[in-house]
Amino acid sequence: MSSTSSRKPEFRLLFGYPSITLVEQGRSEPVAEVDLAGPALATRLHALGGTVARAGARLTVVLPESEVWRGSIE
Repeated sequence: MSSTSSRKPEFRLLFGYPSITLVEQGRSEPVAEVDLAGPALATRLHALGGTVARAGARLTVVLPESEVWRGSIE
């Protein structure tokens, strides 16, 4: 029996410095890149969200390892 279902596209939002990059699984080139020091940062980030929404895709946010705290709290 064959399946006609397809997987949703998957995007990753890579938080880095000096930019935030949107990549799509299976593509070698980034979809878009936003310079953190550039003008209209909020507008450009909103546009990235629109790109993902129009594709009906799943979004995973990737934080830099150096910004992730791991530890225990007593």
